[in-house]
Amino acid sequence: MVLGVAFLALSGWYSVVVPVWEAPDEPDHVAYINFVAHYWRLPPTLPTIQPSGNPESAQAPLYYFLAALVTGWAQPEGLAEIRLNPYVTWPDHAARVAVVAHSPVAEGWPPSPGVLVTHFERVLSTLLGLVTVLFSYGLARRVVKSPGLSLLAGGSVAFLPGFVFSSATVNNDAALIALASAAAFLVIGIGGTAFTVRRLVLLALVLTLTVGAKVSGLTVVVATGACLLVAGVAKRRVLAVAAPALMTALGWGFLRAWDPLVLGRQEWQVVIAATWEDAINAPGHFWRSIVGVFGWQNLPLPEVVYVMVAALVLPGVLLSWSRRPERRNASQLALWTALVAGGVLVRWLISSDPRAFLEHGRYLYPALAPVASLMAMGWAAMPRPAGAALAGALVGTLGVTTVIAIPAVIGPAYAYRDELTRFVVPNEGRDGGQIQARPAAGLELLGFDLSPPCPSRGDAVRLALRWHATGSGVPEADTVVLLQPTSGSTLKMSERDPGRNLYPTSVWLPEEVVLDQHEFAIAGNVAPGLYVLRAGIRYEDASTVATGPQTETAPLMSIDWRGNSGAQCAPIGNESH
Repeated sequence: MVLGVAFLALSGWYSVVVPVWEAPDEPDHVAYINFVAHYWRLPPTLPTIQPSGNPESAQAPLYYFLAALVTGWAQPEGLAEIRLNPYVTWPDHAARVAVVAHSPVAEGWPPSPGVLVTHFERVLSTLLGLVTVLFSYGLARRVVKSPGLSLLAGGSVAFLPGFVFSSATVNNDAALIALASAAAFLVIGIGGTAFTVRRLVLLALVLTLTVGAKVSGLTVVVATGACLLVAGVAKRRVLAVAAPALMTALGWGFLRAWDPLVLGRQEWQVVIAATWEDAINAPGHFWRSIVGVFGWQNLPLPEVVYVMVAALVLPGVLLSWSRRPERRNASQLALWTALVAGGVLVRWLISSDPRAFLEHGRYLYPALAPVASLMAMGWAAMPRPAGAALAGALVGTLGVTTVIAIPAVIGPAYAYRDELTRFVVPNEGRDGGQIQARPAAGLELLGFDLSPPCPSRGDAVRLALRWHATGSGVPEADTVVLLQPTSGSTLKMSERDPGRNLYPTSVWLPEEVVLDQHEFAIAGNVAPGLYVLRAGIRYEDASTVATGPQTETAPLMSIDWRGNSGAQCAPIGNESH
């Protein structure tokens, strides 16, 4: 009871603190559920914010139909508010962590329908995570008999940062992990005579649902069959248990015409894409992801955490075979873990992007319950004070890390998110320059920051512009920065797409504010004189502009390079173009 409540509290806290859609593929999972809730069939394709497309439309359907059944009453008509953060690829930008462009208006109170339904779907994942925790405790209780060590084994799952994060977000792995834990509980540590027809039928149902949750659940079917054989169950019974799941995996079902798991749209290929360098780096990367990397796998914990957890986990696992009477249980637990890990290894070898695959440590979570039981057996084999102390140290480290990660890692990473959309911008740059310019219909330049505040010839300059979309339907445009002398030719300092080819001006929403950063160098041989620094837009296609020139700019500040005492700058304020 205490363990379950603690897990629900932690996962619920994460569900609230982690911004919606800031988990791997969460927008795509949400889109799948939304489609099923409206049409009750498998989607042919799905919208996505990912340039490579939405791979989730080919996923097995169980989790999505379950989520649609639970949250269908709250599903909105569409999810247009999920948009890619245009700054996610910028290495030095303060907003680079968020993959989605967030809106405090939509995500505040009351939340928009899309935000609200995402939180409801996260609750389902949390409940499935609770199922995993309970089966992990139950399996450990069976193999070690010690209530205290069993509770600590369950705690090693309940407080694992990566598992808590995964259970607090929308993903079909939550169903797979819960069902895999149930299958492990039903088969490991039980003598052959205990496998009654009722238990075998229940096990067959669980395995069928496991494959229906995710095609990779086939590794769970293989692991279950192997453990049944080790337990002495007759081969024909093992085949009978596995047959329904295997038939489902082959597409013999009714949810889709002979293709219930959308296997026809899976990209089947056997190409070894991993290199030797990938193989050398793989264990470390994958271990970090197993312990916990947040966001879209771009928010790691401090390196010392991964080292400490590894040092606390290994002794329990290695000592799990030290008691001869219990080696059969240890063999089953190790066999299950090895087969699940083997399935992950095969998928990694043939993955088109092996390095990205290593970011998904949750692929090994179907073995969480057996690994926790292996550790419990190792703790039980130690002298009582030492085993309990090691178990307590592991669970304590995981629990403290999971709690502290919210204010120390997750919170700061997304604290800036209000800057991405609707937020109050002072009408004054850091250098005192005041701007209220409308260089184009539907666009307004709210302010700017210039560094250095008064640049000299030869300086490297960083200019941040804050654009406000006052309406919709703005033509596609680049933003430009010009240096205009009182006489002579205008110098173009910078021209770029403000959304880095990910977020063009034509899709900016009314009332949205977009931060547009420029970096350029002023040549040291620029002629002395009085200049005006201007910023504005250049339309991609002049024919789309009803009136006005193709390039429209507003003055930011005057720069005087005529004297010998250095540059002299003055804000121009609200001077009209």
